Amino acid sequence: MRKSKFTEEQIIGFLKQAEAGMAVAEICRKGGFSDATVYKWRAKSGGLEVPEARRLRKDGTVRDPGGKPAPGVANRELALFSDIWNMAREWGCTEKENPCHGVSKNEETPRDFYADAEVWDAV
Repeated sequence: MRKSKFTEEQIIGFLKQAEAGMAVAEICRKGGFSDATVYKWRAKSGGLEVPEARRLRKDGTVRDPGGKPAPGVANRELALFSDIWNMAREWGCTEKENPCHGVSKNEETPRDFYADAEVWDAV
């Protein structure tokens, strides 16, 4: 995958300028990119702040603050979305099949330490 010549900070700066009312054509002219690029950036990371944009990588994977993949977060988000979709079906908002059906979850390693009462009392 090709690396962008702009950092996350620069991209979000361009998007903030567009949100503030500056013409997209002018932003593109000053930055040296096409207006399609601005719309692609807006679709991908519109509304995100710089720290949030850093967590969402180009391949769409969510990362923890240390930069490591966060499969547990992805699994919880998938489960939450699935529950919300099922509620919407029960309430009659949609008749479509759950889009999470058939999506494989990330493999997680079990905990190797469980906090007991003694640990909680020490805190």
